Amino acid sequence: MRTSGLLAFLAGAATGAVIALLFAPEKGEETRRRIVDKVKEGAEFTSENINELIDKLQEKAKKLGKTSKEA
Repeated sequence: MRTSGLLAFLAGAATGAVIALLFAPEKGEETRRRIVDKVKEGAEFTSENINELIDKLQEKAKKLGKTSKEA
């Protein structure tokens, strides 16, 4: 549930950033460079959060495995 909300927030933020950049009064080349930079930042942020989520899920799976062996 939290993950889908986070993904929706990130998608909305990325869409808003792209729209803001497209309507900014700059040259096309500069706008495209800024869009690429923002996409890279978003990809890095998403990658880091996915890796954290994977780590947390692996920890929970290990705890669940230990609990089921004890039972």
